Amino acid sequence: MKPSTKPLDQQGRIVVPRAMLESINVEPGDYVDVYLDNNQGRPVVVLERHQDLCVVCGEITTEGVKIANKRICTECASYIKLNRVDDGGQKEVKKSDDNLNVY
Repeated sequence: MKPSTKPLDQQGRIVVPRAMLESINVEPGDYVDVYLDNNQGRPVVVLERHQDLCVVCGEITTEGVKIANKRICTECASYIKLNRVDDGGQKEVKKSDDNLNVY
């Protein structure tokens, strides 16, 4: 896609051309992730369509439960429900080969 030069407004915002937004499949009202990446020693601002990640296992998910604006996938929610930790201790949960492992 051809580069586009845009001015910053007083609040430091720019208008992203519609064609660029369409190329990453976003529409008005969608959330996007914006971050700075170091591309061969040159900082680059990256704009990506936001995807909810499970806060337990880190997998992309569109299902499950949302608590305090954080998503927990169906598999992790089921695991947590079946294996509640009542001692207040923090546990690390990792997915591997379709299993959840608690450390």
